[in-house]
Amino acid sequence: PGRPNPLNLLIAGADGLAVDVICAKLIGVNPEQVRHLQLAEQQGLGTLDLQGIKICGEPPDDVIQPFLLPSTFVT
Repeated sequence: PGRPNPLNLLIAGADGLAVDVICAKLIGVNPEQVRHLQLAEQQGLGTLDLQGIKICGEPPDDVIQPFLLPSTFVT
């Protein structure tokens, strides 16, 4: 089990891939190293490029809080 790391953020969007990309970035994970996000982009479901994602509010780089990832996390 891990430890909670509250971010005190509300993250929402109509593009599920964009939401997942932002969430990965916020916990210190490069979205391009997450296999299911790569597959979603390859299927044309969206982009992994932060420049192509409209963000309202704080930029992800200003609120990144790296999480301790499990040893089973595979990129």
